[in-house]
Amino acid sequence: MFQPLTNLQSGMYSDTHNLNNIISILSESPDYKYSVYNDIILNIDPNKRYDHYYIINTDMTFYDKDNKHNNYSETGEVDYIDKITIVIERVLADTTIMARIQSGEAMLLFDFSVEDCPISIDDSTIYGKINKYFSKINNHNNIMYWTMNESVYDKIDKKDCKVGIECVSMSTMRYVRFHYNTHKKLIYSDNGLLPSPALYLNRRPRTHRILLLAECIRRGIDIDNMNFSFIGNSLSDSVKKKDIESIKNTLDNHYLIPYPTYIGNSISPYLFKNIYTHVGKHIEIRTSDDGEIRLGNYADSDITTRVTDMLPHRVKSKFEIITEYTYTDTDISISEKLSLAILSKIPFVVLGDRHYLRHLRKLGFKTFDKFWSEDYDHKNEDDRIGVLATTINDIINFFHCDTDEYNNTSYSKEMQEILEHNYNHYKNVYAHTIFDRILKTLSIHDKDTDMTDNKENNTLSYAGQTVASTGTLSKLMSTHFDNFKQNYQEIAECKELMGFHGDGLEQAMGDGYWQSNIRMLDALGLSMNGFQSNSNPAILDLGTQFGLFPHFLSSMGFPDVSYTNSVEEASVDIGDLELVWDKLHIHSEDGTEMPIPLHVREQEHFTLPKKYDLIICTTTNVLWKTDKVLRFHDHMLHPGYYVMDKDDVSNTFFTPYDISDLRFFIENIKEYLNDDGIALIQPYPFPYHIDAFKDELKLLKEYQLPEDGYIGPQNNDELLDYFIIRK
Repeated sequence: MFQPLTNLQSGMYSDTHNLNNIISILSESPDYKYSVYNDIILNIDPNKRYDHYYIINTDMTFYDKDNKHNNYSETGEVDYIDKITIVIERVLADTTIMARIQSGEAMLLFDFSVEDCPISIDDSTIYGKINKYFSKINNHNNIMYWTMNESVYDKIDKKDCKVGIECVSMSTMRYVRFHYNTHKKLIYSDNGLLPSPALYLNRRPRTHRILLLAECIRRGIDIDNMNFSFIGNSLSDSVKKKDIESIKNTLDNHYLIPYPTYIGNSISPYLFKNIYTHVGKHIEIRTSDDGEIRLGNYADSDITTRVTDMLPHRVKSKFEIITEYTYTDTDISISEKLSLAILSKIPFVVLGDRHYLRHLRKLGFKTFDKFWSEDYDHKNEDDRIGVLATTINDIINFFHCDTDEYNNTSYSKEMQEILEHNYNHYKNVYAHTIFDRILKTLSIHDKDTDMTDNKENNTLSYAGQTVASTGTLSKLMSTHFDNFKQNYQEIAECKELMGFHGDGLEQAMGDGYWQSNIRMLDALGLSMNGFQSNSNPAILDLGTQFGLFPHFLSSMGFPDVSYTNSVEEASVDIGDLELVWDKLHIHSEDGTEMPIPLHVREQEHFTLPKKYDLIICTTTNVLWKTDKVLRFHDHMLHPGYYVMDKDDVSNTFFTPYDISDLRFFIENIKEYLNDDGIALIQPYPFPYHIDAFKDELKLLKEYQLPEDGYIGPQNNDELLDYFIIRK
């Protein structure tokens, strides 16, 4: 039998809160513990908890039964697949564990959320083996696989996955209780550190890290002037030799044509010599209470010290060069390296997967394209490193910052606003979203229910910090817009530059404006788990105006969000909207710039770029015959639908669609719905209650069925009416 989790010490909970009686870490080492699972499961409503949780993670694979680090392959990497295969076989042979899973009493969690592990359906990968071995047992839905890969279903078909896969970044949860202002003494003190152009941290000499270092050296960038590390493997002499061989092989494979000044074989002697001198370089950490200087090899595992150890170095650096685990053109993985930079409020460039920055913007973060080129993010694998090296050189030479009396980097107001936004978004939105996703995967069956046992104040606690419950999308949406002005000051400030649309933006930045939307989306079943059975639905906001709703969806992690708007309708006031669009940085999944231009006319076929799972058109005048409206004002006949009365109040005149227009529109929309797709259409104002539109209302009642998600108005005074189109 495997050893259960015993003597668990979380540091945040008393012994009475210990859950070691229901949590078992399936490790060979009886001393291996990982208290974070205790902290997480405590937040699940006891009625939604399994009786037993069995956990296998990448960290435990470092250890054998003697608690020694001996599970490395010849390349210096952890031999995960062989190790996990052994564990899987032991689980399958354990009659107690299997009986509990098959009866529905237990959950089996494979936590691979902190290491990049390939995923496939065949058994060439860890997930493939898990899916194969457990797919035929009863209650295989009680088995969950966590991954750090954010684009896993782009490579495999979800219907082939009997064992569920969820993108979970546990690194986010590790650092959520870090508070920047709590550690001011580390920032505003004389620690002897001098200003540096960049923080550039590397541990293992992975191929992409070697090549970026080589390209920086080729461009004459002074690496020694940076806060730089290139630790390499330090486990044994034989593994150290593998580092050197890896560097030589990498340079040999990528620099086959020697420079004219070089003599000898195809390995650049100059590059190798320079890189070799940097292998094993550490950064001195000076944050211990006793003032002791130590080497920054492995950062402490404590939740806050992982950030605070390097905080003095980060505040002395102009920017950070983040060297991610992965470097591909097909996947996107986000590690703790991003978390550390954002929480330390330092701007960054990223050596990582293609479209990494674009994905961050979809998640609601902001990047730094106003200050330097981020073209490298779009380049393919062969070109991205060279373009990034050029960008690094440009930042060092042309991005100028001041320093304060403590030699800390002092940024411009515009840059500081971005850093503050990212910090607040990480703490207030992103971390909560991930935590909610975690709770849902570990809870019995009903994945959309509120996971907190504190229904009165609707709060959760994680890592000693109280956070808002994120059990439903509606709660998140209310919180998002309730705090919108605070978290997105640069958008709120657009109001002062607007003309006609200023008051409209003011209303749209409050949570009250979105209540009808929230009720309708809840009724349709749009949640943080996705829509219908699709965890990554393609969503279109038709006639978005400011773009705030698709921005919210993107910030919640929905990867495929698009929106349209009519330039014709906005007319001379289009500049008001462009002020906001320019700050949202939303792109569709294929990179299409937003908004998609679209003006819908009656009886005129319109086209959309693709099909969608959910098309949303709320509080929108897309069903007005705007080009047919005439206004008579001040003895003049004009096209248009706005007129100001004697009290300087705007009156709106419009011509709604008749029954033939509606039929045409409905059929047009259906063309762009996936097989299980839904379109929610709410023309505003909604004129079809009036007797003159009896035929139109009769038609629309066919699309106002409760089973389709129609909920109707809460009271007779509310103009909340809409219809739902299914494929």
